[in-house]
Amino acid sequence: MKTDPLPPELLEELSAIDACTVANAIETFDVRLRNVGFAGSGIHCMFPKFPPLVGYAATARIRTSEPPMEGHIYHERTDWWDHILSIPAPRVVVVQDIDNHPGLGESGGDWRIQAS
Repeated sequence: MKTDPLPPELLEELSAIDACTVANAIETFDVRLRNVGFAGSGIHCMFPKFPPLVGYAATARIRTSEPPMEGHIYHERTDWWDHILSIPAPRVVVVQDIDNHPGLGESGGDWRIQAS
């Protein structure tokens, strides 16, 4: 189900509401049991000094300690990037490392933030 992106003003208003309040509100929709669909204790913010944000999640599960099923390196999997770019902005990339030894491999290459 694809929907139109929300107006930027509404996204800004939502950023003033804490995640627990949003989660509690979503539970009232009764779309699933309340003991599924939550973020477990393993999830953590990689950049805790950044301000809260609201955006559209581009989610992925990765396993990179083994060779990719196609191609020679994970950088050749440009379909990942195409999918991320198909998500409306503002987008947030959320990646779950499902390797037996999380953090052993890599999938994004050399990510650098360049000053403009």
